Amino acid sequence: MKPLPRHWQIVLVAGLALFSALFFHQRLLYFFGLQGFLIPSDAASYLKAASDWTYFITQEENYLPLFVGLSALGIKLGGPALAILFQIIISGATAVLIFLVGEMLFNRRLGFLAALIWSLEPYSSLAANYFMTENQLTFLVVLTVYLFGHYWRTRRPLFWYSTAASLGLTILTKPVALYLPIIFIFFYWLINGGSLGKKIRQAAVFLLIIFLLLLPWLWRNKIFFNTYQLTAVASFNLAAINTAPLYAQEHNLNFRQAQDAIIKQVTGQEKGRRQPIRFRYSAAYQQFAWELIKKHPFSYTLLHLKGTGQFFQRHGLREALLAVKGRPANVPSKKDVFKKDVLSDYSHLPEIIFLLWGNLFWLIIYLLILKNLWQIKRQPKNVRFAFVMLMGVVVYFALVYGGPVGGEHYRLPINPLLIT
Repeated sequence: MKPLPRHWQIVLVAGLALFSALFFHQRLLYFFGLQGFLIPSDAASYLKAASDWTYFITQEENYLPLFVGLSALGIKLGGPALAILFQIIISGATAVLIFLVGEMLFNRRLGFLAALIWSLEPYSSLAANYFMTENQLTFLVVLTVYLFGHYWRTRRPLFWYSTAASLGLTILTKPVALYLPIIFIFFYWLINGGSLGKKIRQAAVFLLIIFLLLLPWLWRNKIFFNTYQLTAVASFNLAAINTAPLYAQEHNLNFRQAQDAIIKQVTGQEKGRRQPIRFRYSAAYQQFAWELIKKHPFSYTLLHLKGTGQFFQRHGLREALLAVKGRPANVPSKKDVFKKDVLSDYSHLPEIIFLLWGNLFWLIIYLLILKNLWQIKRQPKNVRFAFVMLMGVVVYFALVYGGPVGGEHYRLPINPLLIT
């Protein structure tokens, strides 16, 4: 059978990604009785920041400007519905980029297959409707890989500098990408000959471009809060999220109790009247976290590895269904899906379909990754490098974004790279 022409393949994957996301946007109202938009956990605070320009400009919390700025524009022009529609359009654009990355690094057939799988992967489609940064972050991570791939193929400096610009925008979306430039500088040094001095100069220009993009936000923080820190949330997350399971283990508490205790110990604020994410607490959060890790290095390492395992293991659909149905919701767990009483209850049918769908997708994806690892030595040198480059970015996010509380939501930015 003759394959589809290239332009129709692009149209197909973009259309499927848009349809999948729009399906959740509209049809979940029917299937699950959803009232309003999908706004789990942190998304409500992002919506608040994007709805009030004055608050966004002066807030001291964790809202970097790119995602909230784009969302604020959507809300200004057409309300929250348009802001969510922006996210869905970005999802369609991500599908096209996945196709282009796969085609450039490997071949057109693989690019089309990867984009097709990602367009139909249910959690990515559902997450496009979340008022969260990860959907935009995913697009920018794939764009960065695409630009660097072009540099690798052509050695044109324009693509090297464009990679830096894309990374700057990625950091302005989510601080988790702050150290991602190190990965791309490493691969730049790996593929280029020449003198050490030239490599250092090119790395310096690369970092300068990123710094110039961050500079307006750093100035804003200096003007309002007398600090050049990029965000107050990084040190908060280190102490109150990453080390909270370790503190809970040490003091026989649950996660929320441990988090409350850490915040009170660092800030002195009581629960219900606190504003814990502030620049003035950053040093104290970092000190608390590192002292706890130094005290229990082995325990923390085990917790980090366990969380990283969850980062790759979970598909997130049960949690998503709980979020959109509202807790408590009667959604079967993975181990209960095949029980007779669950299968005989047709009210569970949509949930069961989604749970099996998610498991099947990720089973196929991980089997394909294992197959590629098995065959990597027999592949041409350029294919081996492309695979290692993608896995380098995956490992970075697994180490930085995984950890003790790692889960499927945090894996979204590297799902396209795993699939490709």
